[in-house]
Amino acid sequence: MDNKIDAELKAVKKQIIKYQLMGAPGALFLGIGLYGLFIPDSGEVFSFLKDRVVVYTIFTSGVVIELWQLYVLFPLFKKQVKLTRERDGKEPF
Repeated sequence: MDNKIDAELKAVKKQIIKYQLMGAPGALFLGIGLYGLFIPDSGEVFSFLKDRVVVYTIFTSGVVIELWQLYVLFPLFKKQVKLTRERDGKEPF
């Protein structure tokens, strides 16, 4: 039984890593968008941050990607905790 749980846990961890890598650009967009919103001379570092429409678009894209990532990852984290507790012989929640 432990082999089945360990195999399933390994698959869940692999999915978590995959979705974290897919969500990495969202964190980057979010950071650049926040930088463009709150740093007065942000256009000196990145010339595309001079245009406010571009800044809001980058920021909004980052927020959407991060929210999608949370929506996908929370069930996987719950499943990971459940499987880990089952493997360790503790009651799941």
